[in-house]
Amino acid sequence: MQVQSARAIVVLVCGVLAATAAAQSTRSVAFPPMPPPAEPLGFEPAESGALFVGIREFTHDPSLTEVRYAVDDAVDLAYAMALEQPVAFVEPNRVVLAISGEPQKPESRERLRVLRERGAKTHPAGQTDILVLLERQARMVGKKGILIVGIATHGFSAEGLHYLIASNSMLRHRESAVATHKLLDIAAKSAATRSLILLDACRSRLVSDGTRSAGKADRRSAAPMLDGLA
Repeated sequence: MQVQSARAIVVLVCGVLAATAAAQSTRSVAFPPMPPPAEPLGFEPAESGALFVGIREFTHDPSLTEVRYAVDDAVDLAYAMALEQPVAFVEPNRVVLAISGEPQKPESRERLRVLRERGAKTHPAGQTDILVLLERQARMVGKKGILIVGIATHGFSAEGLHYLIASNSMLRHRESAVATHKLLDIAAKSAATRSLILLDACRSRLVSDGTRSAGKADRRSAAPMLDGLA
């Protein structure tokens, strides 16, 4: 899981108390006029936008193994950000979930029901779906909001670049996957002064070829992401 956090600026204005002795028979303290306080950056969940992607099933490439709890992870994260915190990061009606498959855990299925009831929308999780939805969510974020993106799926690297596998991606055609740098480029164009991007790319059992033991990382899934995120 990788995290990118855009700039957040906090301005603290400190007043300086100056004491002067008045030319009177008794001593007194005079306070100089204070400058107006700087406008606080503030935070408004109503100006935030969020996209949560969870891909359990891959519809176009039977060699790819399912990521059993990817949809659960996306739903649980969306619920935590929108409904579980004392102060929500984003309002539920500004949450979009792109999912392939159904949640496995009963509590995740219930959370998905509640999110939908509170205004969250669900969409397919194909390559173009993810890109279009991210562009839409990035555009809706205001300066006092935060852009939140969480993606749980398979990932792989090729020629130094990292890719996330959409529901309709085919591993042998990397152009059908979602390039991580495209996601970051789209997020960077948002008006939001803050962003949080969580990439949870499964590194075990990428394909069901019968040659890899469970839990062993596929070398194609390793990628030096920190440099790109920086």
